[in-house]
Parts: sequence; C-alpha cells; structure tokens
Amino acid sequence: MSHPNQLQSRFRNVAQLLILPAVIAFVSLCTSSVREQMGLVNVALALAILTTISAMIDWKSGIIASFTAGLTLNYFHTKPLHSLRITAPGDIWMITLLTALGLFTSLFTAIRVRKVLQQHLSEHADDVSHLLLTRLFENRPVADVWHESVESLCSGLTLVEVRIDVVPNLRLPVIARLKTSDHRTNPESVVVLPECGAVVEFSNPAIRSHLVLTPRTGMGSVSMPRSAVFAFVDQIERTL
Repeated sequence: MSHPNQLQSRFRNVAQLLILPAVIAFVSLCTSSVREQMGLVNVALALAILTTISAMIDWKSGIIASFTAGLTLNYFHTKPLHSLRITAPGDIWMITLLTALGLFTSLFTAIRVRKVLQQHLSEHADDVSHLLLTRLFENRPVADVWHESVESLCSGLTLVEVRIDVVPNLRLPVIARLKTSDHRTNPESVVVLPECGAVVEFSNPAIRSHLVLTPRTGMGSVSMPRSAVFAFVDQIERTL
C-alpha cells in the first residue's frame, strides 16, 4: 500500500507534468472561434511559443506539449475541422514543424539537465571526499562516515535505481565480475550502465535471484567504477 504522502507527491508530479500541455490545449480551443481573424500561422506561432516554454521548463512536459500542440492545431484549425485528417500539404508541414520544435527543445533540455546534474554530483563528491579526509581524525558516527565514503567513492550510484529480480535469463545486459588478475591489470575499470538497465549476478551461485540496476528516468547511460558497483552488490548479498 502506498503512503498518503507518496500518493500526494505522485499526484503533484503528474499535475505539474500536464499543466502546460493543458494550457496549450485550452489556447488552441479558445482560438478556434477566431481562426479566420488570427490565421493558422499566428495560431501555430502562439502554440510554438508555449511548447518551447514548456520544453525548457520540463523535458517530459515538453514532449507531451509537442504532441498536444500538433494534435489540437490539427483538430481545431485545419480543414476538415474537428478531424485528425489533413488535406493541405502546407498544413502537414506546419504541424510537423510545430511538433518537431517541441521535441528538439525537450531533447536539448533533457541533455542539459543531465549534464548539469552529473557535474553537480561530481563536484559534490569532491567536496564530500575532502570533508571526509579532514574529519577522519575525530570521533564521528560510523553511519555518517559510511554515507560520506559512498558518496565520495561513486556519486553515480545516486542516479541508479535497484531491485531484486528472480526471473531467469532476464533480457538485459549482464555486468560480469572481473577475475583477480583483471583487477590487477585494470584497477580503475569503469562500468557503463545502459539506459535499459543491466543485471548483476551475485557471487554465490546458490542465490537464484540477481540485482537489476537501472538509471533513473532521463539520465541515459551512467558510468560508474566497477569496484563501487560490486562493493554495493556484495553488501546486498551479505544481507540475503
């Protein structure tokens, strides 16, 4: 059962995601009564501005807004009216460009947000590492030192979600463990976690389940030190 606070948070996130697309649909509906006076180009320009703003604020909302703008412009302003059919080639190009504008802006926003977040995490990891080294000479709670050491070792883990899966032969890439000799020749080996996620098997073959690591939505692929990944996996294995 979901906690009430979690339900409220999800509802708030969905509302924030849909508010600008809803505004675009409302503007398209309201301008349909004055389409002859405004002209199709002016309506499309107004929707393009709103779509761009939506995409710059939230890339997910921008994607929804792009399709909303294209569909509502088609439905309310192109002949035949109140239909998703398009007869004029010029209308096809206008709707396509309007939708593409929002999609490209959303893509740019997603890449920019990801880059800024990764840069922030990298800087945060450096700060935590420096703090950890300077404060290790005093007595501190183990839990605090533990979390700081994890953050300084691999900030990329904060961009990853994890679950235990018992499905055999799951159709995902497998992150293999390196042999001892491989660790010696390449101690700084890096794991690139794809956007679809990957399976990490436990070292104990008696454990039939395995861990599935997946980057958070919108983060794309995530690079992490192999040593940090398997240090985390081994800790989970000890708890099972």
